[in-house]
Amino acid sequence: MVRVKRVENDSPANSAGLCPGDRILSINGQAVKDFIDFHFFSAESSLKIEVRSKGESEPRILYLEREAGEPLGIGVDEGSVRRCRNKCIFCFVDQLPPGLRQSLYVKDEDYRYSFLRGNFITGISLRNGDLDRIIGMGLGPLYISVHATDPEVRRRMLGWCGQAEVMPLLERLVRGGVGLHFQVVLCPGINDGPVLEKTISDLEGLGTRALSMAVVPVGLSRYRRDLARLEPVTPAKARVVLKLIHACQRDFLSRRGGRFVFAADEFYLLSGARIPSALAYEGYPQLENGVGLLRRSMDALEKILRGRSKLFSRLDSRYMIVTGQLYASFIRKRLFPRIRARVAGKFTLTAVRNYLLGETVTVAGLLAGRDILKALRRVQPADIYLLPASAINSDSLFIDDLHLDQLRAELAPAVIITAEDLADALALIAEREKSSSPGA
Repeated sequence: MVRVKRVENDSPANSAGLCPGDRILSINGQAVKDFIDFHFFSAESSLKIEVRSKGESEPRILYLEREAGEPLGIGVDEGSVRRCRNKCIFCFVDQLPPGLRQSLYVKDEDYRYSFLRGNFITGISLRNGDLDRIIGMGLGPLYISVHATDPEVRRRMLGWCGQAEVMPLLERLVRGGVGLHFQVVLCPGINDGPVLEKTISDLEGLGTRALSMAVVPVGLSRYRRDLARLEPVTPAKARVVLKLIHACQRDFLSRRGGRFVFAADEFYLLSGARIPSALAYEGYPQLENGVGLLRRSMDALEKILRGRSKLFSRLDSRYMIVTGQLYASFIRKRLFPRIRARVAGKFTLTAVRNYLLGETVTVAGLLAGRDILKALRRVQPADIYLLPASAINSDSLFIDDLHLDQLRAELAPAVIITAEDLADALALIAEREKSSSPGA
């Protein structure tokens, strides 16, 4: 059963008589074991819901009618998350310092969130009953962290003494009609070279249910004293990896009509290679994994700038773009010339060093609020600061738990705008200027 957490006013759930705290036992005669069952069985327009309210000894039956596609207007408790029991040698959770918010230390190995939210799992903990349920309910696509199809290499990477052979699991899933997206965290000297080439070949060989594969570089923080010795991905290594991936893409494109395997943006930034076209990302199947974000942001920026002589009218405004060190050089070389040619005002850029996790962590999404503040206190102030939205969570907290409002207070009277990319930032600035102009 699942517990009802919230019910929206004037919703079908509210009209049927559901209330927060009610326990849903079954829907249309099907027992509801968890939130996946709830979402699966509640997809019909007509529902017969067996519930037990707090303080009641016997369940009651409610009937719910809604239009096709109309939301139920209900939220249910998702319960506890299945935790990962692996000891992956590259796990970033193990590289976090103490004292951060507790949610950052959760290692998720829950196939339900892989299905619902695209979270990657290794599949090590999947039982026969889980596989039967996944196949029977069509819970796909799933997102699988493979890292290597060679069992010994995978066992080493997962730090787990259990069953490390992944191909039988994947073959069972694709036979059952479940689509799969894959991930490989590249650790130089361990799962690169011939091991990576075999992994790509094995996964592509699973057929059309093998949807995509992303290769991402290992992330190394400064908190690795008692952990396995790993080497970072260097510019030279990035070039070698891209050469292999591009060769595989050409082969797969001719044989299966799609590239299948993609490299994370960091490989292009590290190597200085040309960013592929949007067409080469084939719909961005691994965007959340950092595959294609650069191309999408470049195209979005070009679209907003195209055909506009000056986007803003305030020539004296000072704008500061705040980002991580990896992305900073790309902005300076590739994006600044276009922005300065088309946008009024003075644009500068601050590349923030990651003192919290170490200077080897260069992505914008892992910047600490206090590191950002430290960097901005060392440069000339701006009127408007443009921060990456990826650096804060849904509660507006940075990784070090500094709240965005605290940063705003420290930088007042300047304005802080958080945006997904520079195109989004420019659109927000234009909207802000329009709303503050006379007669708006």
